[in-house]
Amino acid sequence: MKIKYNLIKKNTYKKYLDINIKNSYNVNKKIDEESLGIIKFYNDDLINKVIKKKIDTKFKYILELMVKIEEDDSDPSEGLMICLNELERLKKEFINKYRKFLDKKRQEFIEKKIAILESEIKMKLFNMQIIRNPIIMSEDNNYEYEEEEEKESTRRR
Repeated sequence: MKIKYNLIKKNTYKKYLDINIKNSYNVNKKIDEESLGIIKFYNDDLINKVIKKKIDTKFKYILELMVKIEEDDSDPSEGLMICLNELERLKKEFINKYRKFLDKKRQEFIEKKIAILESEIKMKLFNMQIIRNPIIMSEDNNYEYEEEEEKESTRRR
């Protein structure tokens, strides 16, 4: 007994999307030690998720660096300056690389996160400067930093 199958082709229309290759988001993927592969994303949702993940990992790195500096016994002002430089690098990278791929709402959210973190780091640096050099108010209502002067010993016999 032989079984026969009939294939029936239905006339359906298929929709095609024009993909503009110029608007793709490229990610370099390391395949081997020698070769690099390029992954191109065209879907806006995937592009948003990939960029969000990259930016979140960089934020996490900066926050971990800040926590490590706070726990360290050495002078935290140098470490906070490094954090500020890393944040500035992230800000420039966001403007140059990622801004054109994200929608307006996501751009504003990331810019707010950067601004909040930047103001927090600057506030910590400012507080450290105040602790080291207290501000005193002069007679003409101007704020001045009290500078430590070297005291010379004038002891005599």
